[in-house]
Amino acid sequence: MILCSGVIHRWYNFNSISSCYKVASPCSYLYGNLSREKTGWVRSCAINNSGDVIMAGIEHLILIVPIGPVDIEILTALGSALSAVFRLPAGKGEMLPIPPEAYNHRRRQYHSSRILDLLKPLRSPGVYRVLAVIDEDLYVPSLNFVFGEADIESGVTIISLARLRNEIYGYPPDNKLLLERTVKEAVHELGHTFGIGHCPDSQCIMYFSNSLEGTDRKGPSFCHNCRSKLTHRSIG
Repeated sequence: MILCSGVIHRWYNFNSISSCYKVASPCSYLYGNLSREKTGWVRSCAINNSGDVIMAGIEHLILIVPIGPVDIEILTALGSALSAVFRLPAGKGEMLPIPPEAYNHRRRQYHSSRILDLLKPLRSPGVYRVLAVIDEDLYVPSLNFVFGEADIESGVTIISLARLRNEIYGYPPDNKLLLERTVKEAVHELGHTFGIGHCPDSQCIMYFSNSLEGTDRKGPSFCHNCRSKLTHRSIG
């Protein structure tokens, strides 16, 4: 596991993002839905901007799973950004309940590693990477908190929105900045699953930051070395 207690300046103009996820594929947009049946998680449908079912045959999907309520604007921004950065289709799974067994009453936080363990079965054929998004504070025993965590072997990651919000630090809400930080953290964590470790370049997206100030100072993209590693490990 790789722990990140720090999570572009701007990947996109978030005000113009479509309600569907743009993907690098013959279909102009992809919005993935997964449903849960007794046999486990199965892909059920997807639609493009014309309303056509297009999920059949989609492979190497980045599955974005909200754990508890998460703003749809954030999930939409993530889908668009991750598809563009990793050149893979991204789809949203149905919301999962926040697991009570991961909650530490003394710390009033959720154990991120325990949540990752519960999400590993989502790595089914066609699901290449999993990104869970939760609006609760996360921790691991060795740290006061984490912005996110990645399990490299399983390809499952999680990020927390709680400490990416201005409000927790006594500043006015800033949704635009929250989106930027969220995308940055998601790209960082998924980058770990492609075998990219923390980078010494303070402008690289893979630089380790242990504060929100460090996160905001980071550059919007991979440095040359990390981009090269990603290119060699990416699909297609």
